[in-house]
Amino acid sequence: RTGIHAVTSPPSDFLLPHVPGPRGDLHLGGAKLQSIYPISGLGAGIGLNCTLISYAGSMEFGFVGNGSALPGIDRLAQHTREAFAALRRAAARRRPTSA
Repeated sequence: RTGIHAVTSPPSDFLLPHVPGPRGDLHLGGAKLQSIYPISGLGAGIGLNCTLISYAGSMEFGFVGNGSALPGIDRLAQHTREAFAALRRAAARRRPTSA
């Protein structure tokens, strides 16, 4: 709305906010909240927003992208899923065993 994009380049074309959520379970009317999925918006000149939110020991990723700047956002989500699974497997192998 300010028109700033007409006089300067955007400071970034990628945003990666992390929203720390509650560490424990939340309930409403006796029903347990199962998970939280992040969704965000794009500002002028931003091609991709990847928002992370944690909740009760889990981490969720949300991707919002400019389709003309990033036509393969579905592949990005799949690659992220695969990389995160590999990271979890590697971390599990490095965990010390209890005696």
